[in-house]
Amino acid sequence: MGTIRVLLAFAVIFSHTGSHVLVGGEAALQCFYLISGFLISYILQNTAAYGNLRNFYINRFLRIYPMYWAVALLTVMFYLLAFALGIDHKLQTLLSLPLSAQVTLMTTNIVLFGQDVIMFLGLRENGLAFFLDYHASSPQLWTFLLVPQAWSLSVELTFYLCAPFILKNRSLLYSCLALSLIARGAAMVSGFGLADPWSYRFFPFELSLFLFGALAHQILLPRVERLCDAVPRLETIAVVALLVMIVALPMAAGDGYLLKKCFLLLAFALALPFLFLFQKRYSWDRTIGELSYPVYICHWFMILILKYGLKTVHLELPVAPFSSLSVIAMSLIFSVGLNAYVAAPVDRLRKAVRDSAKQRADAGQLDELKKAA
Repeated sequence: MGTIRVLLAFAVIFSHTGSHVLVGGEAALQCFYLISGFLISYILQNTAAYGNLRNFYINRFLRIYPMYWAVALLTVMFYLLAFALGIDHKLQTLLSLPLSAQVTLMTTNIVLFGQDVIMFLGLRENGLAFFLDYHASSPQLWTFLLVPQAWSLSVELTFYLCAPFILKNRSLLYSCLALSLIARGAAMVSGFGLADPWSYRFFPFELSLFLFGALAHQILLPRVERLCDAVPRLETIAVVALLVMIVALPMAAGDGYLLKKCFLLLAFALALPFLFLFQKRYSWDRTIGELSYPVYICHWFMILILKYGLKTVHLELPVAPFSSLSVIAMSLIFSVGLNAYVAAPVDRLRKAVRDSAKQRADAGQLDELKKAA
């Protein structure tokens, strides 16, 4: 699962740097939604410490926010330096926006929640307005997000809020899945459901992907475990097949795009248990996977550094795929630093929270046994 996650992060980078290789940014993000649904279902059902919702939310907070805030702070410092050097005037443009837009952008940049909503807003008559297509706004509000790709984290966080209540109730899970699919289908029939931002940024539609991932854990994983016990290396074969599909199935918008994307997402959902078992079998895969989040969260910052670094010497970004490969290399190097100086200390805190919660749970069970005796 770890190698696949990093490859999906690369797909997003290729998309943001103009290279139409791998499966594209949209499909890659939706694969991440499937993975998230699977993993959140797994930890809620298999981690005793998360029986207490407080511990679950603290864990998710520590996983997402410290690294996001680190990159966001570095981006603020970068824009201030670029403004001082006269090579970027985004700060000046931000201060010229209506107060409602300034407050909304500053709030969402800090709290993360609501960044997906920014993709449905624009400026009209000196105020915020709802837009079916955010590209029609001038300027486009998303360009003032410090970490523009973090809108997807807002979608993830919304899922985290409702996951403990949905995933433990199979009837509710199926009901939410049906409602999400019906809503997406209605939007597609209405003509706007296939267009950005509705195609992959609207949480009620994307909820179905999270839930399909959860069902892959709850229904498929036990069966796949038995199958892999009977057929040696089957999980490895499945991972290799999925890797080939991600590399060999480039998806740019156009004829057949929707069909190819649906095929990929279906194959990915079915492969999730195999990916999970592969990661459990090979620790190196889990180690590689630790780079996926930092690579994803820092890559836009790397694009800015490369773009404005070249601009100071009067050069333009190299054509794709050279710019893509440059950003990937820079992101990987920067991610090692993020893991060492941000993720590692925070992970120790996350472990302490889990251990403390487990000790309290064990003590509670012991007390119950004593009372019963």
